[in-house]
Amino acid sequence: MITALLPRELSRGGSTVSTWNMASYIILNYSVEDQAAFAAYQKEARDYVLSGVLDFLVYEPKTEVLEGENVGHQTVVFRFESAEKARSFYQSKEYQRVLPMRLRSTSKHFAILVSDRVI
Repeated sequence: MITALLPRELSRGGSTVSTWNMASYIILNYSVEDQAAFAAYQKEARDYVLSGVLDFLVYEPKTEVLEGENVGHQTVVFRFESAEKARSFYQSKEYQRVLPMRLRSTSKHFAILVSDRVI
């Protein structure tokens, strides 16, 4: 998960001030090894994933690597309201039930970067 700042307006005592909301991102990067098994994972996971994620931001089946080693060909980015909601989603029994399907059908590359602080 990567935490980012999103501006928001907040009303205090009759005046409006700008504040910041934290957003967190789960970034998946993998190569599909078994298309049929991956399609089964997608079918099984789709409704839960789409109901638990604030925004489905990116699906890129041909990731372009600008620096470093390529660990996978597909990249997916989900946005959540907070790091806690992202962790809760990933650790949920619903997602953990289908996770082995993804791991068996892909090259098992997955990255979660967590930051709950402003840098």
